[in-house]
Amino acid sequence: MSQFTFIASCYPVPEIDLTDIKKVKIKDIRNKPNFPASLAHLSDDIEILYGEDGHSLSGLRVSPCTNPPYDLGHYIRLEFIYWLEGAFDSSTSVQNLIDYLQTFKTPVEIWSIAFGQGRLPVHDRTIRRVDLHSNDLNILHQRQSTYCLTLL
Repeated sequence: MSQFTFIASCYPVPEIDLTDIKKVKIKDIRNKPNFPASLAHLSDDIEILYGEDGHSLSGLRVSPCTNPPYDLGHYIRLEFIYWLEGAFDSSTSVQNLIDYLQTFKTPVEIWSIAFGQGRLPVHDRTIRRVDLHSNDLNILHQRQSTYCLTLL
């Protein structure tokens, strides 16, 4: 089973990338102490996506869902769907998400959907955006369930 998170809206939402992933050439990182040995065989002019450490991927990222999981349409019926990624066990990432969500003027849905065990019932909740608290985003930690948090 796989668990994925999304933001959905009737209107486009801004994309955001607070990860520390950068496009670099092998020659620019070859002499770094944490240079991956698995890349040693590559030419110096090859470009790769690279992060300094494991925290590089933990930042908030919202990107268009152009290749959705099978059956996503069963759950999300809004036109604009985005992948929602981040280390939501980190208070920084959660606060970044709250700050991001506060910028919207229109309703949005935050989804955490379990795929791979058939269609699961949706646990849903609606709150006003101004009342949003970090505890409300605990749905992002839930596994093997499907949740929808609508922010008005």
